[in-house]
Amino acid sequence: GSLKVLKAAMIGKKPISKEVESKLFMNIKDLVATSEQLLAHLRKATSMIEGEKPNPDVLANANLGAVFNKVAPFLKVYVFWAQGQALAVQTLHEIARASKVQRWLQEQAEIAGESFHSLLIKPIQRIPRYQLLLEQLLKSSDED
Repeated sequence: GSLKVLKAAMIGKKPISKEVESKLFMNIKDLVATSEQLLAHLRKATSMIEGEKPNPDVLANANLGAVFNKVAPFLKVYVFWAQGQALAVQTLHEIARASKVQRWLQEQAEIAGESFHSLLIKPIQRIPRYQLLLEQLLKSSDED
């Protein structure tokens, strides 16, 4: 996913300084770890194997709310990411003028299938999706 592409971009060779790197990638390692933890807990709760399609009967009986309760404290890593977005986007615009950086950004876009700017926004878009998922679960759940 987009988090792994961002993490790989951070780890790989890049034509930017450590200061710029910290402004662009902020706490991406924490975001990836939290995302992977949530996915592992969801798979465990639904007995789902990677690459397998979800079984509606299993999903109906899984306690997905408990999974989110368990992981919820770790979702605070998204707050730090959100707070740094304005600086990250500003930094991206500033560094994008250099030809080496332009090539690097183009390489990242080709790997991801979308612009680097879009990749920076993706983590923020997860939070409303989690909220929508929980609202749908609540609507389709029994009151007890």
